[in-house]
Amino acid sequence: MSLTFECVRTVLTALPAHGAAVSLAIGKVKEFLAASDDPNLRYLGLLALARSDPEFANDILGAVLAACGRNVYELVSDFDWYVSLLADMARSLHCAQGDEIGRQLVDVGLRVHDARPELVRSARSLLIDPALLGNNLLCSVLSAAAWVSGEYIDCSKDPVELVEALSQPRTSLLPMSVRAVYIQAVLKVVTFCCNLYVESSNDSNKESDLVFDELAVDQTVSRGSKSEIQPAEEQIVMPGTAKNDPFSNKSIVYMINLIETTVGPLVESKE
Repeated sequence: MSLTFECVRTVLTALPAHGAAVSLAIGKVKEFLAASDDPNLRYLGLLALARSDPEFANDILGAVLAACGRNVYELVSDFDWYVSLLADMARSLHCAQGDEIGRQLVDVGLRVHDARPELVRSARSLLIDPALLGNNLLCSVLSAAAWVSGEYIDCSKDPVELVEALSQPRTSLLPMSVRAVYIQAVLKVVTFCCNLYVESSNDSNKESDLVFDELAVDQTVSRGSKSEIQPAEEQIVMPGTAKNDPFSNKSIVYMINLIETTVGPLVESKE
């Protein structure tokens, strides 16, 4: 299989003017990508074709998407790999498969729970890619990436980074329908963080009440004793306020300010 790959790569890079040879190579790569059990080899095949004549690159992207999506992804054994591949496809030069890539990003998230962390990571990488924001053919990909970010925020390692990606100024280049998905997603992220912050605060308050109750009992039992009682405030566990904590008060205020800056101007928009 590796020999076949090398032959195909040689034809595509060294003999691009030989139509018959290129057509044969394209046919072989379609078989190669669909039949190989090694996802890395499939990926190398895709990269080789993406660097070839753009006229053929989109045909290959379409063939890969169709082959991998057939019968509910029966050929895909590693969904983390496939999600990252979908993101790489979107970044391919002259990619015109945005609608299908976006559809599969959402579909994989709905079907494969274990792939959601990688899906959120890949979604953020797409959202912050400046080359994608100005490409009208990839609006569906960005819309899907934004939806994934909000829907599976519980799988994110850094919600603040997602808010920054969804609130960057250049999102103004996107159609209003896509920006609406961004707004919905960023509100989901902040709501998730606020809920965890409130839950954390409530847990801390309950623990504080317990500490005070225990302290009152100790004072009653040891009344008249000379033993010193440690100040209650030193025993209370307070919610974290570190700057790198996405569920702290400071982080939430920072995220809300970002959203206000981005979404605020839309209030007066006629769109």
